[in-house]
Amino acid sequence: MDTTTPTRVVVVTGAGTGIGRATARAFAGQGATVVAVGRRAEPLRETAGDRPGIHPFAADVTAEGAPEEIVRAALAAHGRLDVLVNNAGISTGG
Repeated sequence: MDTTTPTRVVVVTGAGTGIGRATARAFAGQGATVVAVGRRAEPLRETAGDRPGIHPFAADVTAEGAPEEIVRAALAAHGRLDVLVNNAGISTGG
C-alpha cells in the first residue's frame, strides 16, 4: 500500500451478503476504511468479522433520510468519503 496517500474511506451499501460483502472485504484488504451498510446488523457484523477496517452501519437506504444519515455518519467518524459502491438492491424471479 502507498503510505503517502491517505487511507480511502469507502461506503459499500448492501454489504451484509454476496457481492457487497465481497466488495467491502476487498477494499478493506487493500487498506481502505470501509463503512459497510445494510439493513440487518448481524450480517454486517459477519462481513466485518475480525477486519478492523470494516465498520458496520445498519440502515435501510430506501428509508427517508437514510442516505444523508449514512454520509453524515461516515464524515463524522472518518472525516471524509472517497468512494461509494451503491450495491444495495433486490431482485425477483420472473
